[in-house]
Amino acid sequence: MQNRIKAQSSIVTIVAIIAVSILVVAVLFYSVKSFITPALSPTTCAEETLNPSLIISSVCLDSSKSQVQVTLERKITSLDISTIDMDFKSINTKGKWRCFAGCGECDVLAAGEKKFYYLNLDENPQSQSTIEVYSNGCKSTQIIETLSSC
Repeated sequence: MQNRIKAQSSIVTIVAIIAVSILVVAVLFYSVKSFITPALSPTTCAEETLNPSLIISSVCLDSSKSQVQVTLERKITSLDISTIDMDFKSINTKGKWRCFAGCGECDVLAAGEKKFYYLNLDENPQSQSTIEVYSNGCKSTQIIETLSSC
């Protein structure tokens, strides 16, 4: 009978060691994964600011329609852009626009594509204007200039 108890305690000990080993491996895996994942992510906001994936090619004003025409170019990158936000400011008018997949009124640029976006304003801007472009919520590019006619 004593041999049977020793045999059972050996089995329990082995099962406990295996369970603790699996737990240690799982904890190590998730710890290492948390360090590796940010390094493999496509970009951070700081990287987007330093090396923007969207570039403002030109900006002009169609005063008859109170529209600002913004020409954006997207670099060929692996970054997936799901939203483009534009923030327009001048002394007398301002506005914010958002473009996202499926919104129906605009399309997000594909990699390497160039596209015109038309921003409707309440009134024609005076003096210098600032346009900031954000991709996925990260500031991508900015331009400050006096708008010329299209």
